[in-house]
Parts: sequence; structure tokens; C-alpha cells
Amino acid sequence: MLHKKKIIILILSLLLFISILLCICFISKDNFHITVYGNEYNYNTVKNLDNDLKKNKPVFDNENLNNYVTYKADINSILNASLITRIKYSITKENLKPNYTISFNKNKLREKLNELNMSADYPQDAFITKDNDTWKINKEVKGSFILVDDLLKSLSSSTTKIDLNKFYKKPNITEKDLKPIFKKISKYQDWSCKYSNGNEIRANGNYVDYNSSANEITVSDKWIKKEVKKALSDYNTVGKERDFITHDGQNITVSGGTWGNSPNIEEEITFLKEKFNKGESITDREPEYNYQYDEFPNTYIEISIEQQHLWVYQDSQLIMETDIITGDATKHRDTPTGCYFISEHINGKYLTGENYKTWVNKWMRLTNQGVGLHDAKWQPRFGGNRYKGHGSHGCINLPPKFASDLFDTVSVGWLVVIYNC
Repeated sequence: MLHKKKIIILILSLLLFISILLCICFISKDNFHITVYGNEYNYNTVKNLDNDLKKNKPVFDNENLNNYVTYKADINSILNASLITRIKYSITKENLKPNYTISFNKNKLREKLNELNMSADYPQDAFITKDNDTWKINKEVKGSFILVDDLLKSLSSSTTKIDLNKFYKKPNITEKDLKPIFKKISKYQDWSCKYSNGNEIRANGNYVDYNSSANEITVSDKWIKKEVKKALSDYNTVGKERDFITHDGQNITVSGGTWGNSPNIEEEITFLKEKFNKGESITDREPEYNYQYDEFPNTYIEISIEQQHLWVYQDSQLIMETDIITGDATKHRDTPTGCYFISEHINGKYLTGENYKTWVNKWMRLTNQGVGLHDAKWQPRFGGNRYKGHGSHGCINLPPKFASDLFDTVSVGWLVVIYNC
């Protein structure tokens, strides 16, 4: 029994001795080994943890910027650890991750960031361009210009990593921003207007105006005017040659004047631009008109300059006629020939021109230049060759009584055919 106790005491003494040796070993600073953030340190080298953190856990990918970052690790919690904790660190090789704080020299960082910006690429907005008839989107370029103020404001003691990409100035307009308007451009390139006579206006890339500042598209004014005039030329019958049978049965051809169909170019342009901007194509379009007087009616006024005579027909029946005085040919004031319609029907008007102002009681305008039919009480007689030397400034002078009767008979829109034979 005694022998057994001695053995137990011996074993316990041996264990105690070994424990003391181990404690002495681990208590020794030279034998204190730990792993921090994957790196092995002893009691002395752990003091270099601040500098190692700067290398191993940089805030910035740019080394020059990290020069203005200071790290402060909490190493006291490691150095002042209990014996048991130290033994645990050494045996388990546990990878410690002590807390640390970061401070920044913002003034120096600002200087360095501004220096980097001097050679940085500025971002470029996405934009739309036209190559011949084809439009395309040119993608944005991100660049490397740093928003210094935004970056510095984001820094704090808890900041551990800064991704510079997040602080690069972004383009104002991206490809995604332009896709909706680009889709409209593509749609408008297929826009068309088909007229009832078969003429067609068809758009393509050349006829789209893109305003990048307003990010909107419109039809080109220059193009639309040109195309409308071209498309409506067949609808315009004003002044074209027309066959006419005179009072005495002669078949003559008369051209010029205001009679005919007159498409309203400006109103048509306004209408088409509205449809274009909505992306709405048009079929079987009948254009807008200023007026439409195409077919010859059987109610009209016939005037022969050579014969100095006027005839009035109503429903193909002669109802009135008179001698007249037309423009003075000797003074280059000839009355214009052609087919006209009465565009103004006024009871009393001053006629004005160079060196004259004359009142007439009955006025029936034919041209925009001021030629018309009116009473001329100052003329002592009418017809014959009096118009040569005593003719008007281009108007058709009428006997006062006849002018009054004619005024009461006609109205705006009446056809007036003037010829010189």
C-alpha cells in the first residue's frame, strides 16, 4: 500500500515539474508566439502589427494614398493576455483578429487625389450620332476622375476598404438613358405619308433632327419643306394652261392667274410634323388647301384685252356685257392675262399706289398685287383704243352703272378669264 502511494506521489511530482517547465516556457517573452491576421508574431514583433496592417490590409489599392493612412491595432489585449490564454494561442495557433482603428491625413489625401485627377480620364457621356442614313448610340466612357469631396466625406475610423471605382465621376448620360429616344429614332426612320395621288414622303435617318441637350427628336424643317413642296406639286393647278372657248367660239389656251387648286404648304407641314412627332404614318392623304377652284364653272366673266370688252355668263347664258378700259400698255401697265377668281368683294375702297389714291364705289379684287374690277367715273368713255395712253394701272375700269350691277351679281369665288385676243 505504501509502495503504491509513493508511485502516485512520484507521478504527481513529475506532472507538476512538467507544468512548471511549460509555464516558464510560455511565460518567457521570447517563447511567446501567436498568429495575427495570418502572420506569426512573438512578443517583440507583435509591436510591428500597425505597419504590417498597412501592408496586408490597405484601405486604398493605390499605395501612394495609403501613405496618408495610419493604423492603430489593439495589441494590449494580446500582450496582457492571461497565462492560460497565451498557452492557448501558442498551442492552437489560433488566427487572432484584434480590433484596430484607422485615421486619415485628409489634407494630404486631398492634395494627392487632386494630383491624380490632373492626369485622370474625364468621363464621357453616351451620345447618338448619324452615319449616312444610320443612327447609332456611342456608349459612355467611365473615366478615372475622382470625386474628391465625396471620397473624403466617406472616411471614418471604422473605414477598412475604399473602392475608388465607386468615387469616379459618372457620365451624366448612359447608353441606357438613350435607348428610349433611340427606339423612337428607329421608329421615325420608317415614317411615311402616302398621298391620294400616289405621291409619297418617306423619312430616313437624314431627315431626323436630334437635339442632344433637350434629348428630343424632330423632323428636319429643311427636309419637310422640300418634300412637301415636291409631293404637292401635282396637286397645285394654279396658273396651269387651260382650254377655253371664247364668246365667239374660238378655242384658245389661257395660262397664269390665281384659278386652280392651291395646296397650303405651311398647314400641311404643320400637320405632317405633328404626325411625325407622334410616329404616326399616314395613308391616302388629301392635302390642306388655301382654296380649290379647279374645274371651270358655267358661270364666269370673260374679258378680252384686244377687244376691250367684258361678258358675264351665268349658267352658260350671257347676262351682261360692256366695253372696258384695261391697263395702259404704252406705260407698261398691262392687265395680266390668265384665269382668276374674285378674292375680295368690297362696297367702297381707296385704291392706292405710287402717286395716286383713288376712291372707288365697287371693288372686286383679282390678284394679290392689287389688280381688280372697279367703277371708273373719271373715264369719259370706254372701249376702243383708249387704254393705249389713258389706260389704268392694270385694273379693269368699268362704267359706274355697270360696275354697280356687276357687283350685285357676282361674289367671291367667281371665275374671271382674261386673254389678249
